[in-house]
Amino acid sequence: MRAEFTKLRGSLALLLCLVAPVVVAVLMALIFNRHGGGDTPWRMYLMGNAATWAFFMLPMTVTALTVLVAQMEHGPRMWNHLLALPIPRRHVFFAKASVVMLLCAGMTIVLALLAPLLGFVSDAITPDRGLTGPLGAGFSMRAEERAAPRASWLGYP
Repeated sequence: MRAEFTKLRGSLALLLCLVAPVVVAVLMALIFNRHGGGDTPWRMYLMGNAATWAFFMLPMTVTALTVLVAQMEHGPRMWNHLLALPIPRRHVFFAKASVVMLLCAGMTIVLALLAPLLGFVSDAITPDRGLTGPLGAGFSMRAEERAAPRASWLGYP
């Protein structure tokens, strides 16, 4: 697996892993900023990000990522050499699949961190079209709840 990550260092695969979640987060922030009103809840915004990622961008990104990972061996015709090494073939394919899965998990984490951040930025730019309701466990966007935060998720009233 270390060799697979080393081969990725100079490829477009890492750029793809960074650009894909950024595109989804920026697109959804622009959509909700433009079409959302003061009644758009955080839950709907975050579910829109997750749905756009899961149904649209992730399948295309996984396809492109697997092509880029396999292209490293196709370009210089290294498959013959790689499969002739004294390691089992399943280890080679397992390493490639594991790298792709780890990169996909990393992209999903980047989106999960970036989507709320861009939601806050969108709220700051246009406060009249802000997102409402709770963001998650203990977070809230209403000013009166920010002043006196409730910890009901901890079991306190």
